[in-house]
Parts: sequence; C-alpha cells; structure tokens
Amino acid sequence: MLLRALAPAKTEILHVTRDHLSLTPGATWVDTDEITRTTTSKQAALSLLDGELLEDLDGIDPAFDMWLTAERERLRIAHGVWPKR
Repeated sequence: MLLRALAPAKTEILHVTRDHLSLTPGATWVDTDEITRTTTSKQAALSLLDGELLEDLDGIDPAFDMWLTAERERLRIAHGVWPKR
C-alpha cells in the first residue's frame, strides 16, 4: 500500500528489497542529511536542530526510543548544538 500511495510522485522514492526498506538517495529532502552537510558558510541548516529530532515519535517503541536518543545526541555532539528548552 505504501508504494501505491507514493505512486503519484512519479519517481522511485523507496528502495525495497526483501530485507531492507530505504529512501532512494536524491528522491527526498532529509533534514539530517542537510545538517550533516553543513559547513561554516552554511550555518542556517543548524537551525533544524532547534527542536528535538522526530519529537513527535517518542514512546512508540523502546528500541526505537534508544535509537532516537542516540541519533539526537550524535547530531548535537557532531555540531555542538543543544536544543532550546
């Protein structure tokens, strides 16, 4: 159903194999990709870290929460940015 729902985009957004599901590189805009590519001349992308990464998805699953916490910390440490509280 997901592939059918994405069909109107007229581009292959998902790469699907028997064991994996991933976004096709270049088919979508991903904020963490933008943050990772940030340079000193392109600091505006760091404003994407003003809030929590995927803040509405806390509490879905304990394993996902562990991954999400680690990703949030990884991005903050890599760019020296901490959320506004």
